[in-house]
Amino acid sequence: MRLFISREERLRRLEAVRHELDRRGLVGLVLFSPMQVFYLTGFSFIATERPAALVVTDNRTTLFVPRLEEEHATAHAVVDRVVSYPEYPGDIHPMRRLASVLTDLGIGRGPMGADGEGYPGVMGYLGPRVREVLPEVSVQVVRDLIEDMMKIKSAEEVALIRESVRWGNLAHAYLQEYTRPGTVESEVGLRRGCLGGDDPCVGARVPAAIVAISRRTRRLPRAGRTTVRHPSCYDDERSHSDRRCARHRSRGIGGRVHQRAREDDGRGPALC
Repeated sequence: MRLFISREERLRRLEAVRHELDRRGLVGLVLFSPMQVFYLTGFSFIATERPAALVVTDNRTTLFVPRLEEEHATAHAVVDRVVSYPEYPGDIHPMRRLASVLTDLGIGRGPMGADGEGYPGVMGYLGPRVREVLPEVSVQVVRDLIEDMMKIKSAEEVALIRESVRWGNLAHAYLQEYTRPGTVESEVGLRRGCLGGDDPCVGARVPAAIVAISRRTRRLPRAGRTTVRHPSCYDDERSHSDRRCARHRSRGIGGRVHQRAREDDGRGPALC
């Protein structure tokens, strides 16, 4: 199956956003949230002190990013245009550059939706709010617009959730099988990854970083207690079922893990 959200699905989401903007009488939408930007465009980024934003108008989508992200955005974002700016803190503040982009798009005045008054204060960021760089804009905070859309899953999302749970189930089955009292997490991973059955790999070259981590990692609980941390593979499309989970589970083991996932669905928690 396809392990990612299709371009067509992203475009359907954007059309739904435009319909809602028209219903609310808004000239456009500015999103700063990485999660909401990813939901609409497929572009994933980590919010830093360098502002990034998605701008949606009635006929165009523009992604505003620092120069550092330009190639990444161009390659992955489902948008009409990517606009980049020189690395913050250049001669012009990024929010003022964003104001110029909004003006060029024809939404420099009037009621505009946004998921916040301005770019959030992450990693030491300080900067003006949207209305401070565009005095003629009336910003309406509409966090619910995208969040409400995300609550209702499409057929593609449901399929990805099912596949994600399949891999999460497999991971937990292996966790139960290869965990031993007194070991550390990296030892469990190496035991399974080397395909040595119940015996650790013999003569395997373990990276120095793994050894260093093992030395300072808490050992697993003794028999009778099971602790599972960060079960990320049970989430929706952001759960890494789109490429990452499947790739990590099958790397270096000749596809045997994937085959087992197909044949051994009955192990561990019930699948969706």
